[in-house]
Amino acid sequence: MENNTKRLNLIDTIRGFTILSMIGFHACWDIYYFNLGITYEDLSSTPFYIWQQSICWSFILISGYCFSLGHHHLKRSALCLGGGVLITLVTGVVVNDQIDIFGVLWLLGISGFIMIVWDKLRRVLFKDNKYLTILGFWASVFLFILFRNVNSGYLGFEGFNILRLPKGLYNGYFMTLFGFTMPGFFSSDYFSVIPWFFLYSTGYYLRRIMKDGWFENKILTLKIKPFSLITSLGRHSFIVYVLHQVVLFAFFYVINVVID
Repeated sequence: MENNTKRLNLIDTIRGFTILSMIGFHACWDIYYFNLGITYEDLSSTPFYIWQQSICWSFILISGYCFSLGHHHLKRSALCLGGGVLITLVTGVVVNDQIDIFGVLWLLGISGFIMIVWDKLRRVLFKDNKYLTILGFWASVFLFILFRNVNSGYLGFEGFNILRLPKGLYNGYFMTLFGFTMPGFFSSDYFSVIPWFFLYSTGYYLRRIMKDGWFENKILTLKIKPFSLITSLGRHSFIVYVLHQVVLFAFFYVINVVID
């Protein structure tokens, strides 16, 4: 594994803005949950969907990009997966009707474990072959697009379905974790391994392509002083992600009690 000493400050800044956007989106969800002014129709609208997708795409792509920037990959992956399990347990007890199972931390943890194995295999089998790296990037993009609609039973992307998948695949929690969503399954934050691992691997290969290049060394290392607090937020994204919804939920719960 690589051990990079340089800090890609712009990545932290972008991740910080993504976290802020996520906090805003989850605040809207809490406002809906406590019936404080946002309706289900609002959350189901196209603008809210685009907003939600911009957050998760950015977060997962950046996570894949950052895989090879540090070390302790096993520890980080276990931390993400453990955080996801903890969130599932807490939401299952506190807000059972909005349980968070197989959320983004589950995805990042499992994706990290898969990438640890693949990164070692890639180094042994393919070294750092430039052409195979580019092929890996485009293969990841293709597979993400192809499997984007797997949760709803199809190969295809967003509104375009190509092929219906066998219904027998969509059975049980294990298959649901990997993208074949069983009937009746609900999670307030669901990111299955397929297709989202392919977006994670897109980020991974993007970093392999840009590694030690001009853009990474000159642009991504920039410090933008007016955004220093947001950059710091991006550096501590894990703890912010784990705690922000607890704080938001408690805040809007108090508001709801006061109003009632």
